[in-house]
Amino acid sequence: MKLLILHIFLAVFIGIAGLSDLLAQPYTEYELKSAYLFNFGKFVTWPEESFVKTDNCFVIGIYGKNPFGDILKETVKNKTIQNRIVKVVFFENEEQVKNCQILFLSEVNPADAKKIFALLNGSSVLTVGDQIEDFCQNGGVINFTPQNYRFRFEINNVIAIKERIVISSKLLALAKIITEDEIRF
Repeated sequence: MKLLILHIFLAVFIGIAGLSDLLAQPYTEYELKSAYLFNFGKFVTWPEESFVKTDNCFVIGIYGKNPFGDILKETVKNKTIQNRIVKVVFFENEEQVKNCQILFLSEVNPADAKKIFALLNGSSVLTVGDQIEDFCQNGGVINFTPQNYRFRFEINNVIAIKERIVISSKLLALAKIITEDEIRF
């Protein structure tokens, strides 16, 4: 009898422990997105002159709401991208957004995003949207899109090429590619 109770206890305990592990998410959405942003920098090449405007640092800018808190700063702390110190900068007005290599836009409506794209035209800034509707179709380069409970992204490589940004084929292979045909519709 004692053995039966012990087996039941162990089964329930293991079941509860296993269930809590199953329900526990190892990383938050924005921990994953901060890692993606950092790694985008490793798989994209910018023209050398784009670093003059950022004092030879690699700058990840955030425009709109900051959903990361301190997560992004912690992710890039003491790290480099393309042999440059990584800095995170929060932009409050549109005129500042040219001063970075990666610009993350969060909770920005599509009309405001289009204004940002017009300001950035030719500045070699990799724009990354946080699930912004029609982001890549309207002139953005990368947009996070939730699919199958995993955070994936889409890329408009045509815009990247126009901005003189070269995206690695390894990164392109992981994304949904937005084509000119999709933009027309």
